Amino acid sequence: MTPKRARNVVKQTDGQSKTYKVIPLKVTYDDNGKIKCPVFVGGNLKILDFGTIDLRIGFHSNSNIYPLGFKSVRSAQSMFTLGARADFTNEIIEIDGKVMFKTTCSEEPDNPIVQATCSGIWCEIIKRVNQVTQARNKDKISISGPQMFGIAEYPVA
Repeated sequence: MTPKRARNVVKQTDGQSKTYKVIPLKVTYDDNGKIKCPVFVGGNLKILDFGTIDLRIGFHSNSNIYPLGFKSVRSAQSMFTLGARADFTNEIIEIDGKVMFKTTCSEEPDNPIVQATCSGIWCEIIKRVNQVTQARNKDKISISGPQMFGIAEYPVA
């Protein structure tokens, strides 16, 4: 499938409109009709596995589905070196019958962050990044965990 062109999409939340530029994904399929990975979404996100949808309670929210086995890699500011970038591997896993989120930084592969929410993980990462960038950036940063994982990126969701 070859995208024809980008299009603008207007999304309304809480009475406010936001316009997003949506660029269709380039995807190919295997002989069974399954999407071949990796799939590149923008310049700094690649999806390695779309995972499997689990219909149990807790494996979705009102706005997101958390497919088990989902795996993506997001390039972002290093947690350790000012001005450097690192790869963050995001995974949706199951622990004791509950959906959990795991992010492993390429700079610290033996110390993954595992939490009950993907936003909790990315808030922790941003806290660490803020310690590194504090001299240049004193403002607090808010972040969407589902977007950083890639499950809320408009072309994916």
